[in-house]
Amino acid sequence: MAVELLSTGVHTFHTGQNILSYHVTPSKKEKSRLWVQQAIAWGPGRGFYARTLAPLLSEHFTVLDFSPRGSDESTRPKDADGNDDPSQMSCTAMLADLEALRQHLGLDAFDILSGHSQAGVPVLLYAALYPTRVETLVPLGTFMLGFDQSRNFEHYRQIRSSLPPWKNSYEAWTRFIQSPPQTDDEFRTVFAEMVPSYLVKPDRDRAAVTTGLLDPAHPPRVWSYNAVTPTYATDAHAKDMLDLLSRVQARVLFSHGEHDMICSTEAVRIAEQNMQRGEAKEVRVDLFPIGHFPWIEAKDDFLQSIRDFV
Repeated sequence: MAVELLSTGVHTFHTGQNILSYHVTPSKKEKSRLWVQQAIAWGPGRGFYARTLAPLLSEHFTVLDFSPRGSDESTRPKDADGNDDPSQMSCTAMLADLEALRQHLGLDAFDILSGHSQAGVPVLLYAALYPTRVETLVPLGTFMLGFDQSRNFEHYRQIRSSLPPWKNSYEAWTRFIQSPPQTDDEFRTVFAEMVPSYLVKPDRDRAAVTTGLLDPAHPPRVWSYNAVTPTYATDAHAKDMLDLLSRVQARVLFSHGEHDMICSTEAVRIAEQNMQRGEAKEVRVDLFPIGHFPWIEAKDDFLQSIRDFV
């Protein structure tokens, strides 16, 4: 691999008519493995991970934060007439971008591939559909297509929504559903109110998540949210995702919160079972007594888990 491809800072490259981008945080070690972190596609871009996760991982790894279509410097996909095409914002559609990144870097396989929340979907599918091209897979608080998350969400809404740390956040969820934001600023404002619902200890961790995820200089893009969310039900692999995971051949470490209200632990356990019945070299699930952000809510235990496995 050419050294300049992993020089510090922002990089862009062309794939077809699209531009894709990534950010590199160098390792503090002289020789290090490459950790590729796919960013979520529904609007905030890679900044959250580059600001909060990459500095922790860079103690041991060179960290590449990969921006999805329509985020940061990565362009929105276009149709044949040159118009923005939201149909190309599905997780399955983004597999082509991961493959383009691998080829751009000149890698035979990704050494370490990771994705958090919604970004866990394309990295899991990539490892299933390109099983020889991922050595180690690290999904963080990952979402699963084809699994009904509503029961999990409702469980936490019922037990938390009347309590002070979470009450306002669930009221914001109701407003968000009933009257969706129309602008980037509206999206950022309501999402900032929703953040406590993702956390076990909002008073302790809300500021770290809000500051990292909702940078006023780079607000989440409502276009991306409106494009990505409908694809959850129509994605080419939505119904088959959990079954497809039996094809994964990588070593796999799931890092997940026991009380994650948006990404069910039950779905992760099903994924674990399917991988163990399949071809995965090793599968481990590390659960922490937290919500949706392992590296923020359980930093020390999370990092120890990573060091032990990776």
